[in-house]
Amino acid sequence: MRIKRIQVLGDLRFLLEKENAMLQQKSRIDWLAKGDQNSKFFHSRLRWRRISNDIKGLVLNEKWCDNPEHVKSAMKDHYEIRFAA
Repeated sequence: MRIKRIQVLGDLRFLLEKENAMLQQKSRIDWLAKGDQNSKFFHSRLRWRRISNDIKGLVLNEKWCDNPEHVKSAMKDHYEIRFAA
């Protein structure tokens, strides 16, 4: 009787693990089909972050400069001096 009970418990444990694996697979399939429900939110946050981190201009020689070519060259010169080995 005890051996039979151990076999039944082993079978139940196997069935529960199998069902859990099936539920995980179904969940994964649903996620792949529908995608992430918050993707619009995250993409909007990334877009906002990218825009807010953009460098519009610099103060060069005590004057505001927003010409992209001058800003690029000033940034390049700054980092070349800073990271010169």
